[in-house]
Amino acid sequence: METRNKSALGAVIGGALLAGGLGVGPAIAAPPEPYTDTRYAECPGDLDVRIDAVGKGKFFEVPGLDQVIAISPNTTVTITDTGDESNSVTYKANGAFHIEFLENETVVRATGVNVLTTEDPGVFLTRGNVTFVNDATGEKVRFEGPGKVTDICAILAN
Repeated sequence: METRNKSALGAVIGGALLAGGLGVGPAIAAPPEPYTDTRYAECPGDLDVRIDAVGKGKFFEVPGLDQVIAISPNTTVTITDTGDESNSVTYKANGAFHIEFLENETVVRATGVNVLTTEDPGVFLTRGNVTFVNDATGEKVRFEGPGKVTDICAILAN
């Protein structure tokens, strides 16, 4: 895998809450590694959130292709309003990300249950199949799919 793709991988998975201390390597029999990760994100309006993820995760390179699969079994994600610590939601996010590095964009197919952030202010819970595409600069160009998307920022704003 080329260096530019490892940088893109960090940006994509960072946005998807799976970067916490996990390395990229070939698929091997070792189990997913425990990790904890805390990130901050902006929501529309004046709402800022802290995102705490605790669980297990692993990256698998797809041999012969410029692709990576990231899994996060047994992961709990808590999103907290930084202005009101009593205002939070918690989800089990046990999905997978299938990441394909193309010449001018990165395509991420999220399957299962995932929490992700986007370049635009926002934090979302996705269930099912959702695809998002970032261009070479990391900017989101598409966010679509038949899966269910829940706006976590809207939940915390109420």
